[in-house]
Amino acid sequence: MDFKRIQWIFLLIFVAIDVFLGLQWYQGIQFDTVDTVGSTSVLKEMQGDDISFKRPSDKVGEGFYIAGQDGPEFTAHMENLRGLSTSYNSSTRTLTAQLGDKKRFKLNFDNPQRTLDHFIRGSQNVLHGDEYVFSEELSQMDKHEIVYVQVVPSGKVYDSSGEVHFKLDDDGYVSGYTQTYVSQPKILREKTPTISEEKALTWLYQYNQIPNNTTVLWTKLAYTKLLDVNNTTVYVPTWFFGLRTNNSDNVRIKRINAFTGTIVKDTPQKVNIVNELQEKEVIK
Repeated sequence: MDFKRIQWIFLLIFVAIDVFLGLQWYQGIQFDTVDTVGSTSVLKEMQGDDISFKRPSDKVGEGFYIAGQDGPEFTAHMENLRGLSTSYNSSTRTLTAQLGDKKRFKLNFDNPQRTLDHFIRGSQNVLHGDEYVFSEELSQMDKHEIVYVQVVPSGKVYDSSGEVHFKLDDDGYVSGYTQTYVSQPKILREKTPTISEEKALTWLYQYNQIPNNTTVLWTKLAYTKLLDVNNTTVYVPTWFFGLRTNNSDNVRIKRINAFTGTIVKDTPQKVNIVNELQEKEVIK
């Protein structure tokens, strides 16, 4: 790919982001005009609906837009892994690894990261393993699944595109894992203010996303997918909330865009710019 082509792609990525964010900003303004009740009153209303939560912070932060590619380096480096049976799904961009008998090890359920931190940082065990950290919020010990998330500039990826999921057998031995990876993550734009945890929580409630009789188990500010532009994915700072209704053991995760305050959809918007340009012979 020549330099002129790269310039065009990045220019058009910025244009696509600006258009997309402009629409999100408008949606946020539409909601904000209705949101005339103070956060303190909303929090009291939530407590009246039997919604339990820790006092959220009203501190405003800063974040970036991050761009990267999903897992293109796996196929080139899978041969570096030893004692594992591996396969790669190009459609989901997921590496699956099964540990051989000599590689399996028993996990300490009280402190799983103590053993896994050592394993994941071994270059023959997990590719780019030193770029992942343990996530207590996303791990489900009762389902024998432990999750590590990728660290990118200015934060962590709480998204299926940048995680390692360790699987345990019935005896508590690590039997394998699945891995996704955000390649070459880069900051796209200057710092942008983020809304506070308090505002994100109250807006989530006002969006009718928190049922009555619910406990907010945890809150996290991390990155998730916003926009897919050809082979590049744009990530945005996002407030994550782990919710559990009082009559269920299931944990549901709700997400609020930390820049605009809008609900983050499960499927990011896709834009195919390069193909359109090639059809018009803009890129030579």
